[in-house]
Amino acid sequence: MITIPKKKYYIIDFSSVKEEGFTGIEEISDNDNVIIFFVKGESSVDFSILSKLYSCGANVIMKEIARKNLIPLVISMYIGSISNENPDICLVSSNGEDLIKSSEIVLGNELNISVQNTISGIEILPTTPAQKIPAEIELEFDTAVKKFNRSESDRKKLLNIYNRVLSVDSDQRNKFLSDLLVQKFGYDKAKPYYHALKTLIEK
Repeated sequence: MITIPKKKYYIIDFSSVKEEGFTGIEEISDNDNVIIFFVKGESSVDFSILSKLYSCGANVIMKEIARKNLIPLVISMYIGSISNENPDICLVSSNGEDLIKSSEIVLGNELNISVQNTISGIEILPTTPAQKIPAEIELEFDTAVKKFNRSESDRKKLLNIYNRVLSVDSDQRNKFLSDLLVQKFGYDKAKPYYHALKTLIEK
């Protein structure tokens, strides 16, 4: 008997997770559906992310929402439209619990949905002033990357990534660092950056 694989949907609330929500993008397969909801007029999904999504063979659908306050309703209605397929649904959103409640109200039943703020499930803490890198750590960072001929723009991107990586559990940092670097710089450029920063995060 042929077993038909269960459909999996990644529903991305891009307005709340931005590019960081695509961390773990390599976990998506050609059997998966990726539905990206974005608000009209807000920043769009980076081309490099879309390129990776399409190259892995996933069914990618972009859905524009006219206003931010319509996000719960629109996502709820979409979930309702696929619920008869009994799919596995991963809701990637920093407001996931609220969106599920809205969906259950609209649909009138409980839903079996996993909620994450990244595709991989790695929890990203928001960057706040309290998480600002101390001057001595920033100096270590600059020492680690000074051998690279990088622009000030790249330095800021790397420093932001480094700060983000410090916000997750230590056992997740290496994978998270790799994911973010590849996402921002591409594999070839990310590799030497990874080895330089890996030494710092393992201290």
